[in-house]
Amino acid sequence: MVYFIINLSYIMKIKKEYSYKLFREKLKSSEVSCHIRGVGINEKMPPCIVSRPHGTEDWLLMYFNESVDIKSSDGIKKHPAGSWIIWSKVDSHYYGRTDIEWMHSWIHFDGQSIAPIIAASGFETNKVMHLKQSDRKSTRLNSSH
Repeated sequence: MVYFIINLSYIMKIKKEYSYKLFREKLKSSEVSCHIRGVGINEKMPPCIVSRPHGTEDWLLMYFNESVDIKSSDGIKKHPAGSWIIWSKVDSHYYGRTDIEWMHSWIHFDGQSIAPIIAASGFETNKVMHLKQSDRKSTRLNSSH
């Protein structure tokens, strides 16, 4: 699962002209080990803040192509392009910006094995993480070929 998440973060940085969105039916997390419920790649958003005080009752990994405001365990702060976060089933979601259109990529997932895998991976939930500038540059160069 960690391998999948890391690779997905690179997939999410492909050319901005490409966009993809898919949602599947919700399954009970107790019935499956891992279930991908939805994927969005380079989804364009109008100027807005997405606020879900009760989350979506599943896990959510989100990558931001532009700088945006994100609420995490550190409060609401503006974070640079290349920021990403994993929200657990119990976390609220708050992200976006109101001054310009912005783009993000995401994956909703659930299942019995998710919490133990995330914990074992060392990733913190509800904590914004940043890709190094050099990682973003090399990925952009690689995606242009």
